[in-house]
This record gives sequence, C-alpha cells and structure tokens, in this order.
Amino acid sequence: PGCDLYCGSAAKLARARTSYYCLCLEAGTISRDSAQYVGKLRAETMGGRCWALYDNGLSAHDAAGDPVLLRRQLLSVEYEPNFLGAGGPAKLHVVLPTDERPVTPGEDLAARWRAGQRDGLVSLVNKPPRWDETLNSYVLEYNGRATRASVKNIQLVAEGTGAPLDFQMGKVSDSRFNLDWRAPMSPLAAFGTALTVFDSKLGSSPAPPILRAAPRTDGQLGGGTHQSRPDPPPRAARPSP
Repeated sequence: PGCDLYCGSAAKLARARTSYYCLCLEAGTISRDSAQYVGKLRAETMGGRCWALYDNGLSAHDAAGDPVLLRRQLLSVEYEPNFLGAGGPAKLHVVLPTDERPVTPGEDLAARWRAGQRDGLVSLVNKPPRWDETLNSYVLEYNGRATRASVKNIQLVAEGTGAPLDFQMGKVSDSRFNLDWRAPMSPLAAFGTALTVFDSKLGSSPAPPILRAAPRTDGQLGGGTHQSRPDPPPRAARPSP
C-alpha cells in the first residue's frame, strides 16, 4: 500500500484497419517483437463494438498448422448498440474462459456463447443499480473506489447470478482510475477490458438513463445526467489488495 507497482503497458498501433493494441510487460518499447509481448487486443468491427483479446501466439497462417504456436482468445467484449447517443456508462457483455476447460486454439468465445456452447465460459454484464429513497434515484456501491463521476465508471457481475463483483473500474482523478477484478478474470483480461472502455466507439452504448451516475460522498454513485470530459487511457492495470 502507498507505492506504485508497474504491471504492464499497452500501445495503440497506427495504420491498422480497426483499433489494435499491443500489450507488453515492459514500459519501454512496446512491440510484438519484444520478449515481453504478452498479447494483443483488437476491435473486430470498424465501429469498435466488438473486441477480442488474444495471447502472444501466432495467427493460423503464421503458425503453419502447428497447434502449439496458434494463438488463443482470452476475452470477448461486445458493446450494446445505441445510435440515439444516450448518456451514461457503457452497457457491455464480456465472455471469458474459466479454469474448467482450456481454450482451444483458434476458437471464438463470443461465437461459442451465442451457439449455446457455454461449458468453460462465463458471461459478465453490467451490475444493475438499486433504488435509493433518499436521493430518489438509482445508485451503485463503489465503496470509495470511484470518487468522480464518469461514463467510464463500470461494474460487471456474472450474468444471471447474485455473485459479488467480478470487474470494476472507477475514476479517482483527472488521469487515474482504480481497476479491480477477481477470478476467473485475469489481470491481462481486466486490462484489456479497460482499454476497450477508453477506446472510441461509433454508435455504441452509453447505457440507458437508469444507469447514469453522479458521485456521492459515501462512496456510492447516484443517478442523474452527467457530462464529463474525455478521460485519458489507463497506463497499467493494478489489482486491489
């Protein structure tokens, strides 16, 4: 507590057809040629609605049929379309593997989920807020991990369960966010999810008014329309103690 611990870095690659990030475990030159290269995050669509995070394996073409070298998908993130431009946090759907079954090289996590092949997968969605009689609005509990209002303040829980939070990011200063997660989400998957939140998305999802938020002094976020200036991207992901 009280000290900075470097965890990782990401750089957005230029001249890519869609948003494309290289993730490394070093703060210097961030490159796919680095010995510390650990994966890539890529927007699967031009508008940035769908994302995929891969490990440092090779594409099917470069792996030349060797399954050991073939890359594995570690995360799928899809944002709900919203062409009306409603304010508030993004509404997203995250699919990631659990420890129950290793990810087969080349398989698509989102496609497996949509096809009903859900063994070894978990789905995360936005945590629904609760109604606060005092504020006469919906609120989300952040317990001090978010102290400023932002459309990038997000909480995710396992779909269809009452389980505790699996992922949370909350703004605490002009250039800093807290990022919290727990298994089965890995540090790399948590960092990748945060990067998708910060990247520009066309026609995608600020959530409906029920999820709009403004800060409260007791560590909660209360409902209400809030316009915030764009937030800078995170420098690194850091687990909470």
